[in-house]
Amino acid sequence: MRDEAQPFHPTGRVEKDGYLMRVSRKEGSALIWEDQVWRIARPQRKPVKAVVDAVTLERLKGLRQSQLELEVDLFLAPASIGKRGQR
Repeated sequence: MRDEAQPFHPTGRVEKDGYLMRVSRKEGSALIWEDQVWRIARPQRKPVKAVVDAVTLERLKGLRQSQLELEVDLFLAPASIGKRGQR
């Protein structure tokens, strides 16, 4: 790829839901690279259940009413928190 002046040469139109992929195949001891257009289906959406423990919920309910706005950001990260069985 470094030796090529223009490394990407699409072999087809990249349409909706299509991704240009650089794919290798082995011929003898050499790798041959080619460009392909892959259609990759979107992953199925799985519901995420956000749980607030009872103590925290009661503390929140006990706050005096005001114009206060609370915001919570939830995100998935490829990391474990705590030891196995304690997460």
